[in-house]
Amino acid sequence: MPARARAVLDSNLLIRGLLRRQRRSAAVALLDAVMESRLRLVTSEYLLAEVDRTLREPEVRALRSLSDAQIDAFVTVLRDLATVVAGRYDVALGRAYPPSRCRARSRPGHSPH
Repeated sequence: MPARARAVLDSNLLIRGLLRRQRRSAAVALLDAVMESRLRLVTSEYLLAEVDRTLREPEVRALRSLSDAQIDAFVTVLRDLATVVAGRYDVALGRAYPPSRCRARSRPGHSPH
């Protein structure tokens, strides 16, 4: 059996995948791949806490009438399905993404670092 692909997904993608269940959404497709064990999520406790915090914001919570128990369950499932890494870590990009195409972009007056 081939190794499952691994991916670091931004908290925005995870939250959009939960809240916007449109069939053609990339966020939905990625979250579904994680939930169906076709993609291995690599994350950190910091990112999981960010997902939890954001889902508890009143305006976000209201989009799907999420209860505390539902938010707890979602974050727990993500943690259970993911490889959770501690501290700082580096992500190696494959050949499909040469470094010249992966530069951080910033708005005028804002530093990307």
